[in-house]
Amino acid sequence: MSVISYFIWILVGTGLAMLFLQSQYWSVKIIEPTRARQSKWIILGGAVLRWVVVFLVLMVALSYSYTALLVVFVAFLITRMIVVFKWRQLAEINQ
Repeated sequence: MSVISYFIWILVGTGLAMLFLQSQYWSVKIIEPTRARQSKWIILGGAVLRWVVVFLVLMVALSYSYTALLVVFVAFLITRMIVVFKWRQLAEINQ
């Protein structure tokens, strides 16, 4: 793989993590305690949809190469960890 390919796969993994976290945020933002049944389906449906998208992106990366799969997966995990850590810091500051 060339350096440009690594960079592209890193961007794919980072974008996937950002999309994953943003969709979690949207799901949590629209649930309502007064509509427990509907809220449950929103959360479950969103989780299934998120993991289907992750699976599809990882399968595309795997069809390219094992290295691409590893790069996307590591970029996805690291980006999620950094973003969640930053959100946690912001939440602690606002309290």
